[in-house]
Parts: sequence; structure tokens; C-alpha cells
Amino acid sequence: MLSQSASSEDPVERAQVTPARPSSNHDEAQLRSHPRPRFHDLRHGFATRLLEAGVHPKVVSEALGHASIAFTMDRYQHVMPTMQAPAADAIQRALEGRASDRSP
Repeated sequence: MLSQSASSEDPVERAQVTPARPSSNHDEAQLRSHPRPRFHDLRHGFATRLLEAGVHPKVVSEALGHASIAFTMDRYQHVMPTMQAPAADAIQRALEGRASDRSP
């Protein structure tokens, strides 16, 4: 939730993040035991989850404001190995389909 004070001219400086109120003692304990995520952590998680969901890396690169897809791929290549198995399966199915279409 954002609250704004009228004393500052810059809207970025005025905006203050107010944490959500915990709904139980368990939630309070979790909030105390985990450090607050930094903006960078949230940004990295956002990009990682998009790539894991199969969003094209070019779209992720543009969403992050990276100058090139190469920069994005260099930073998030650790996500890509999990995506290689479905790609290999797809090409195998395509090749087997073509091979079965040919008659001897």
C-alpha cells in the first residue's frame, strides 16, 4: 500500500511502501525471519518466472529494459537448461513424424 506525504515534490521520494498487516502470529514470525526482498531480487524473480513459464527471452529482455537479448540471456542462462528437454522432445517428435511420412 502506498502512502504519500505532501512535503516532497518528487513523487518517487513521496511514495512510501507500507507492508501488509500479517493475518496471524505465524505470518508475523515469517515476516521477522525473512529479510525484506530488495528491488533487484524482485526483478530477478520476475524475469526468472517469465522464462520458466515459456515467455520468449526477447519479450523478457524488453520488459527488463535490457539493450539486447544477449545481455538477458547471459544473466538468465541458468533458467534455460530446464527448457532444453521440452525443445529436444519437440524436435524429436517433428523428426519422427517426418520419418514416418516417408514411404520406403
